[in-house]
Amino acid sequence: MERWQDRTVVLSRLVHTLVYFLLVAENYHPSHLEDLMTIPASERRISNLQACLGVAVYRSGYYMAASGIPESEVGRSWLLDKAFPNLFRFYQYGRLEGKNVGVGQ
Repeated sequence: MERWQDRTVVLSRLVHTLVYFLLVAENYHPSHLEDLMTIPASERRISNLQACLGVAVYRSGYYMAASGIPESEVGRSWLLDKAFPNLFRFYQYGRLEGKNVGVGQ
């Protein structure tokens, strides 16, 4: 059981890193990932790739909006229009909530 939990954490961090990198491109900073991972997103445990992608997209949108980080049009288009269009609403919801909060709140 402990090994599975470690894999879940590794999967989550990997997915969050990739999603955030695609969405911000040249504005990517590894230090942002720690802040991004602390954003509350779900009461449930993230146990599969689809759920992990949804949380990563939400948190990325939230963090970008709250911090004023511009998105990469190319990365967003590929990720949310071509690869995973069903995740676009999670991204929009995260951005909306992030705008309402602002940095450091």
